[in-house]
Amino acid sequence: MSEKIEALRTALEYIPKLKKGIKDIYESYESGEYEKGAEIITEASDGFQWIINLIALTKDVLKEELDESELTEKFSEVIEAMENEDYILVGDLFQYEVYPIIENYENVISKSLLN
Repeated sequence: MSEKIEALRTALEYIPKLKKGIKDIYESYESGEYEKGAEIITEASDGFQWIINLIALTKDVLKEELDESELTEKFSEVIEAMENEDYILVGDLFQYEVYPIIENYENVISKSLLN
């Protein structure tokens, strides 16, 4: 149990960095810097996978239910948009879909650690 709490604390420290990366991604796509955005996605992919795994492994200590598959589904949409070279959609997915999911994870983790 304490290992899971410690993992959540680590996540709470890491999520602001991930949110900055997401912001950098969608700003890159908004400004037409698609290669830069794609590089940041590649760099952040391990972090996203870590968060997804963490949510799955700590469900029993979280105060609210989180669905890690929600983020996985968004990444499927991102991959499809990239394959279709729909870079506006890629940026929009990060800005309007992925970022709010990560913010929600941050809020739920924070609440879970307070109690």
